[in-house]
Amino acid sequence: MAREETGNRGSRWSLQGMTALVTGGTKGIGHAIVEELASLGATVHTCSRNETQLNECSHEPNERS
Repeated sequence: MAREETGNRGSRWSLQGMTALVTGGTKGIGHAIVEELASLGATVHTCSRNETQLNECSHEPNERS
């Protein structure tokens, strides 16, 4: 039973077509939330007080592909 639930995680938690805004998404918990939402298919926007960190973060998904 646990295997079925784990196997369905992708479809069960799909966020395709949804958009999320995460404040403080360049570090710590915020960054982890950005990564998780993106992995579930959401379009994720984030903001930060530090423009340099924000720019570095915005390039990360492109490097992983």
